[in-house]
Amino acid sequence: MNKSGHLALGVALGSAYLSLAPLASTLTLAGFGIGVAAVGIGSLAPDIDHKTSTASKVISPFSPQTRRSLKSAAGVLALIGALLLAVFLNRRFGIGIPFEQAVISLPDGLIGSFPFWLAASVFCLLLTKIRDLVLFGVGAFVLYAWYAYQLHWFFAFLGGALFILPLVRHRGVIHTPEFAICLTLGLWSVASGGSAFVYASALGFIIGWWSHLVGDLFGQEGIHSLVVPRLRVALHLFRNGGPMEKLITRFCWVCSTAIWVIYVVMKSQWVIHAVWQLVR
Repeated sequence: MNKSGHLALGVALGSAYLSLAPLASTLTLAGFGIGVAAVGIGSLAPDIDHKTSTASKVISPFSPQTRRSLKSAAGVLALIGALLLAVFLNRRFGIGIPFEQAVISLPDGLIGSFPFWLAASVFCLLLTKIRDLVLFGVGAFVLYAWYAYQLHWFFAFLGGALFILPLVRHRGVIHTPEFAICLTLGLWSVASGGSAFVYASALGFIIGWWSHLVGDLFGQEGIHSLVVPRLRVALHLFRNGGPMEKLITRFCWVCSTAIWVIYVVMKSQWVIHAVWQLVR
């Protein structure tokens, strides 16, 4: 499924569950909205293992074309910096360079600026890897916080997952049912003692994550097991972006809208009653 299909399916399933589950009786309209928003985030989150996915673009806004331009700029800057460094070393130590006569008239200020050219080259290269650096950094921070403050085991799981994300392929580890089960157990355990808003957010994220796997299961790619990698299930009911997926996407949004309207009306009965009394 494409992102539009994943989002539509996740929001439809999440809206249905949040409106019908026992939690619905104690959930306010704001809590319901937060839960649905968490479903939307969860339905897109598994694709964070893809460099150009919506989830990854939140971390790194650069398009593939921009990253290629940054790599080219890094190469040019590195070449200029290396040439200036060679001239600097020649003037300082007299090592001899083949183009000495061509650069003999260069000002000292320009020659001495080679560290800035090299640093700019490194900076451009880092920008192309900003997604990986952020994931490494956040993962390491979460792991440190878990160890230093004796946090719930879920934070060790979360930190480890974020830390290895730059190293795994798309539809790899985090697209497996085993990973989803660990995520569900950990997030549910952490959120169970929190407020209704926290619980609704965690529940929504979990529903969104599983809906993503369901969407992949019905498509051509399917999902595979982490324990038995060769065990892959793909139902091939539609292709990504095809007419059937678009039809399912529209149907899901229609269902979601109907659920929202009914839920708002049911939760706002006292408002309707008060307005009716005023009209009478």
